[in-house]
Amino acid sequence: MERSVKSVYFAYISQILTICWSLNDSKIYQSLSCLDVYQGNRFIKFLQSPYFNRKDLITELVIYLLDCKRSEVEPDKLRFWNQFIDKPYDDLTFRRLCSETIDQLEQFVVVETLKSNPELYTHLLLSGLHSTEIQPLLKSAIRKVNNRTVQKLNSANLIFDFLIEKDLRDLDQADLKRYERSTLDILSDKLDTYYIIEKLRIYSLVHWQKSFIKEDYNIKLINQILDFLKTNPYPDNYIINIYYQNLLMLSNPEEESHFSEYKRLLFAHASEFESFESFRLIYNAINFSIRKLNQGQRNYSREIWELYKFAIEKNILTDAKNFDHWDYRNIVTSALQEREFAWTYQFIHEYKEFIEEEYRENAFNFNLALLSFYEKEFEKAIHLLNSVEYTDLTYNLNAKALLLASYYELDEIEALYSAIDSFYIYLKRQASISDVKRDHYLRLPRYIKRMLNASSKEKLTRLKESIQSEQVVSKPWLLEKVNDLLGENVHA
Repeated sequence: MERSVKSVYFAYISQILTICWSLNDSKIYQSLSCLDVYQGNRFIKFLQSPYFNRKDLITELVIYLLDCKRSEVEPDKLRFWNQFIDKPYDDLTFRRLCSETIDQLEQFVVVETLKSNPELYTHLLLSGLHSTEIQPLLKSAIRKVNNRTVQKLNSANLIFDFLIEKDLRDLDQADLKRYERSTLDILSDKLDTYYIIEKLRIYSLVHWQKSFIKEDYNIKLINQILDFLKTNPYPDNYIINIYYQNLLMLSNPEEESHFSEYKRLLFAHASEFESFESFRLIYNAINFSIRKLNQGQRNYSREIWELYKFAIEKNILTDAKNFDHWDYRNIVTSALQEREFAWTYQFIHEYKEFIEEEYRENAFNFNLALLSFYEKEFEKAIHLLNSVEYTDLTYNLNAKALLLASYYELDEIEALYSAIDSFYIYLKRQASISDVKRDHYLRLPRYIKRMLNASSKEKLTRLKESIQSEQVVSKPWLLEKVNDLLGENVHA
């Protein structure tokens, strides 16, 4: 009897838990939420094809969940069940339905990827036609391959370029005469291209990783590959040369000729790669330049702006869908440091629409304030900074830092000290800020106070040395102001 009561009790608890299980947190709903409107509509069409899906209930579930997402209504599995299934709710059945829907979504992703990758599609087509021996289609497919135009490059697609060449050789092999010259050298070159590039990419990542963490890597044959490339065996293969120069740039950072050659190759050929690949290649050069800039090499400020400007003009950042509000700010900052004010104003307004909606107004107003500051329109900068409530922590910190600098420039000492006190309080209350980051921001008001109270050239010289030796927010501006006080009148 006792066992029976426990069984009923646990069955009851189990039923309550399954009903309480939120569809909003389910894998299928979270996955569908990642699709944009066009992808969602294509997925529905995919499910409506009986070749891929013969269960209408899966289609109805996807339509229901996507409608919930678009109308911002929390999905309810019981509401769905009662609408489409004429029997009592069964949690196991519903979970199985969700699992089958995930399987369909995975198939859809594969089909979409295949459609967007012509090299992979061609390889699978040749391989499939060969195995099924559909000769009429096979001949026309071979003709199309031989006449195909070069697509945008992606280093990963180079393996398919090799596989296509291998497919063509396999198809020709039956008719190949014993003493007729084959295309084995071409086949070998295509494989070498893919292999060498991937090795170079991996070893480049090793150099980046070593700058952040101490880790030993054993990349086999890399020394042999590098020795081989020193003989310049591919003078006309810009793909290999780009990745080779990238590695040389990272492994020999003091030899500036490697950066110059890498940049030259980028400007000549980056547009021939797929947008995401171009984005990654350009960011290698930008990150390298930022590191040089942080080491005090001010000439790399111009390099950063030129790289960003090139990426913007070629639509690389926007096409790669990697353009966000941080890129927006970084581009503005790099252009302003080069005094490119007209270009900056046009960029801020033209590219506002590419910013995520939740950050758009804050990013727009902050960057306009930054432009106003550089143009010495300090009152306008203050007005813009005070007109927006910055919900993002980093924007808030940078806005407050810019506010301090603006009050200093206007010689509004009372407002400056009030803003400094407010800044101290804000930094103290933000528990999410790391101690290192907090120190970077705290040094700014401390150095401003020291500039205001410096009574001798000796104190200003010591102040300049301190600023140069430490990480501090608005460091170039601080050095410029100290230089002004010292009478040097040079930009930091």
